[in-house]
Amino acid sequence: MDYRVSKVAKKSIELLNKGKPHQALALVNKSKPNIRSHIEIQKIKAATLIALEQFEESKAIWVSLLNSNIESDDIHYNLSVCYSRLSQSEKALHHAEKATSLNPNDVKSNLLLANAYKGSNQLLKQIVTLKHAHIIDQRDQEVIHELAQCLYEFGDYDSAIEYAKLLTDKYLSILIQLNCRVILNHQEEIEQLLPEVPKIFNPINVPLAVNLIYALRNAGEFDLAKELFPQVPPSNTKGYVSLKVKMGTYDNQQLNDIYEQLKVDSPELLESKDILHALSNNYFAVNELHRGYELCAQANNLTAITQDYMDSVNHVFTKIKSSYEDSNQLNHSDVNTDLPIFIVGMPRSGTTLLDSIISAHSKVASAGEVAYMSQFLNGKYENYSEHSTICNYLDNMSGWDDSDLKEIATNYIKSLRVFSTKADYIVDKMPHNFLHIGIIQKLFPRSRFIHIKRNPIACCLSIYKQNFNSFHAYGTDLDYLTEYYKKYLDLMAFWKAHIVEENFLEIDYEDLVLNKEASIEQILNFLGLDYEEACSNFHKSNRTVTTASYEQVRNDVYTSSLKPWQGSEEYIKPLLEAFPDAK
Repeated sequence: MDYRVSKVAKKSIELLNKGKPHQALALVNKSKPNIRSHIEIQKIKAATLIALEQFEESKAIWVSLLNSNIESDDIHYNLSVCYSRLSQSEKALHHAEKATSLNPNDVKSNLLLANAYKGSNQLLKQIVTLKHAHIIDQRDQEVIHELAQCLYEFGDYDSAIEYAKLLTDKYLSILIQLNCRVILNHQEEIEQLLPEVPKIFNPINVPLAVNLIYALRNAGEFDLAKELFPQVPPSNTKGYVSLKVKMGTYDNQQLNDIYEQLKVDSPELLESKDILHALSNNYFAVNELHRGYELCAQANNLTAITQDYMDSVNHVFTKIKSSYEDSNQLNHSDVNTDLPIFIVGMPRSGTTLLDSIISAHSKVASAGEVAYMSQFLNGKYENYSEHSTICNYLDNMSGWDDSDLKEIATNYIKSLRVFSTKADYIVDKMPHNFLHIGIIQKLFPRSRFIHIKRNPIACCLSIYKQNFNSFHAYGTDLDYLTEYYKKYLDLMAFWKAHIVEENFLEIDYEDLVLNKEASIEQILNFLGLDYEEACSNFHKSNRTVTTASYEQVRNDVYTSSLKPWQGSEEYIKPLLEAFPDAK
């Protein structure tokens, strides 16, 4: 390299490494044209533009170098970074794969590729890539952290825990372990972790502090969460503000003050569904209904229901019934087990309450809401956010043979067994498994289904007030919510007519609340279980809950949930008109 080029390169890299990208860019730009056009100087300029978050300008330079027939892993690496930051996931993945193919044993490139797979929702490939990076350098803490977090999101909680234990950062290690143990309901292990939490708690890192406090709340450690939260410095970040609103007990004036302060300091946070719903529910708690519904509508309007969404919903419900004959032609799988108990119904219908009662029995464990059934049926490991993808398997089902059914059933049972190796039964309370009842009968002919229904006005209103993900966008508009609810009722009537009668029980939420003991006896008889007092005292259990009902299930059943719309009639007219007999 020419001395003059080398001098500019060395000085600009020094400035960049010192966190002075503006000075580095100025140095490059004022250098002579023959120096500025040198390949290495161009690379430094493009890297500096990335540091300045000028990704379009940086991308243009890297593309120009690539078009000059210069093939190197660093060009593809940086192009992947630019495309990723420009939300062009396919191009980001293409260049990450090229960078890794040119330098397969570079940890940094493998981390980038894993991140690109994550952006493309290819979780399995992300895990494989991270495991390869871990083989290259077993001490790399970023790799270990990413792998532990990825395995946690994948649902391989035992492996996630083992990798988390390798982290030298005890904060991250305990946070991941705690999140995994909460989902697995490992009470003894949670108790062992809790004494360490105050020791490692670092309130200065607000995002991590917020995540840890959420984990404590999910574990039922509300007192410890309240003790730690005041240590976190106030922050105008979405996570902090949302947690502050959810944890506090405020009167009307305090809520107004919080809202007005946000308008002044961080108006963008009032575009957050999570924060708006949290504020709305606090207003409901102090009986300020007008303000509560106003903010609830504001939150729900952020998730617009498109015609494509409605078309995909219609397609799924129609396809499920029209495909039933395809599934009915299949043989039953030879996985002979009655391990899974499926609780199905609409969200907010009482599935968590029912799960808490059943899993309080000594012979029963709970997997909570897991997406395993959808994942194994579709052959993809992802969190389904669209109706259009959750039932893709229906198009392939007619071509399945006995080995396909056995593989799906075996993998599903293996995943359930992570939650308990000893329980006679394990509850899967993913409500929308009601979409898959037809094929589940073929996978597990001995499995039992409990369908819990709730007054449609109460159920729909509770959904409307909840901050669900985009899969449940039907819940953001009262008119369309009633339409969706009727599709669900129609499908459940279809299943009821086609399912083996002795494997299906229908429970009314209202009966469960008003006649708890009789309902529990009916449920346990259906499952072939003897009565245990723990089922009646489920609320005294220290089990963990991560769904929207995590606070309610720590209390006994309460009758105020039976007609929650009373006093709100003027705000929910579409529900009252759609279900006149439910008032």
